[in-house]
Amino acid sequence: MNQNNLLKIVSLLISSFFYFTSCAQEMEYAIPPGQFSRIQPMSEGLLSVKTKRDGLYGFINAAGEWKIPAQYNLSSPFSEGFASVVPAGADLYGYINKTGKLVIEPGYKDTRPFSCGRAIVWIPGGKGWACINTNGKIIFTAESIKAEPTSMPYMFKEGLLEVFQADKDNNFRHGFADTAGRLVIPYQYSNTFYFSDSVAVVTGTKKTGNQNEGDEYHAIIDKKGNTLFTLANNINDVTIFKKGIARFLADGHYGLVDKKGTIRLAPRFDRLPPDYDGGPLWGIIRGKAGDSKEGFLYLLDSNFTETGKLLLYAAGKRITGTEGNFSEGLLAVRQDDLWGYIDTKGKWIIPPQFTEAGQFNEGLAIVSNSEDSVSVIKNPLSSSK
Repeated sequence: MNQNNLLKIVSLLISSFFYFTSCAQEMEYAIPPGQFSRIQPMSEGLLSVKTKRDGLYGFINAAGEWKIPAQYNLSSPFSEGFASVVPAGADLYGYINKTGKLVIEPGYKDTRPFSCGRAIVWIPGGKGWACINTNGKIIFTAESIKAEPTSMPYMFKEGLLEVFQADKDNNFRHGFADTAGRLVIPYQYSNTFYFSDSVAVVTGTKKTGNQNEGDEYHAIIDKKGNTLFTLANNINDVTIFKKGIARFLADGHYGLVDKKGTIRLAPRFDRLPPDYDGGPLWGIIRGKAGDSKEGFLYLLDSNFTETGKLLLYAAGKRITGTEGNFSEGLLAVRQDDLWGYIDTKGKWIIPPQFTEAGQFNEGLAIVSNSEDSVSVIKNPLSSSK
């Protein structure tokens, strides 16, 4: 190695170390450790929390004030003003509103969040799943659309629900139903993603000759089931579109493609976040040297221009993971075994100190220092404004 190359590597190490040790801000807790054994992500201004004393769930606001007392065996975050709960002493789910009033009586073995004024619920007695409205009225059932009753869909997205049907060989075909229970896109795909940006990514098989099955293909469809375009054979693992962009995998590397099929970010990364949301993002190129010592965590802006990069291995520390994508200006990054948060230029805003760390949402992030010590921290970028 010549002297110039050595100087470049030393400079990168020093730069990376500076990024990882500078500009850290004092952390402020919204919910200090020790109060709860579980905290679910903030949704519609409320946090679902599990008390340590009796193991019951209730809801608090961002200031830690009780809004709905702890009185449930189980609870989910709010969605469209409803949260599914299992009241203490019961074993079935119902739904409450944001005042804590039980508005849909417990009667379900499992539930999904409300979306588009509908929720998917599991009815006891071997009947499988059904779709209800905000009054608890059944709008349609798995049987009414000839769907597999034991394969429970998640939730409506942009007015359509991804549903499944099993054939005689127990192979699943995917289609989409609307909020009235009409099957608007037939069961015909081997895999689908939910609708986002008015399109869905689907996987099908081309019929070849007299055969019923042929080569697999990936395509983008609209809400009427029309194929907008088919992806190249070497492109797969395409995720949902957000802000007109989706991640894809080609020849072992990840890139980004738009809804017209134009490559927006060349597939050169070993890792990219699964859901691009139109803002800053990260990408990892591991490098060729042992232990990824030549690899980098690249930080990109919304135009996919590099804003910073960090060595995966620097100053005796290794970047070993990331959580989701940038959210509210910060990215959760794991260094060795501990999580912290960096900004879009790669500076540590919250140094690594947590065993678990989630994305920021509504100015808050759920973190943990141990299995029994969960807390909520405030976004220092927001609180410093």
